[in-house]
Amino acid sequence: MEHRSTDLAAAGDIFTYAEMCWLEKTNLRRGMNFRLHGRQTIILMSRRPDAPYADRFEEHGRILIYEGHDIPRNELSASKLADQQLATPRGTLTQNGRFFEAARRAKLGEIEPEPVRVYEKIDAGVWVFNGVFALIDAWREADLARQVFKFKLRLIETDPANPVENQAIGNELIINSLLSASVKQEVWKREKGRCQVCGSTSNLHFALRSGVSSSTLPITAANVQLLCAFHYPLEGEGLP
Repeated sequence: MEHRSTDLAAAGDIFTYAEMCWLEKTNLRRGMNFRLHGRQTIILMSRRPDAPYADRFEEHGRILIYEGHDIPRNELSASKLADQQLATPRGTLTQNGRFFEAARRAKLGEIEPEPVRVYEKIDAGVWVFNGVFALIDAWREADLARQVFKFKLRLIETDPANPVENQAIGNELIINSLLSASVKQEVWKREKGRCQVCGSTSNLHFALRSGVSSSTLPITAANVQLLCAFHYPLEGEGLP
């Protein structure tokens, strides 16, 4: 894939890991990244069968429930048996702690909810941009024999950092979130990572087929295709 001509992504855009890192101007080495380098907040999620955390969408893709992350493996080999932590042994906040504090303050009305850029893994080395979500709540709950953190994020239907891309993208964002992980994976593998129209492997995007709307639930792989940016339809235009 070639690099994008823009520094920002639209919901449904598909990236290699290298492209995603180039887009965000950093190497993304962990799943939770609060104000990375003092800039944007980013989370990497997965709903694949082998995913290490239980991330899920609710309310037809408008709400993301994201599970907090474990202590580093080098601190405790059996990290899946240990409670997730708000702070390190030295007392500094972990990523869980930084997200939790931001969610707590937002819920109390002390600050505006933190905007979070969300990427989802759909295949080895392949990621889709799910859009920008607002961090609105957090809590701790029991998971088998340990305690984990859950974070609640609400879809922002316009990206405050990218006004150019905000032209009627609200429905597009919801459609992308409505696609299950299995649908995204099936479409990606079925079409071999290529635009259905021209075969391009660059600037790919999940798109509904002609005659299918976001009200057609559940959205199956048969209703979705891969299109490149050149063949992705403009508002009001039908799909090929």
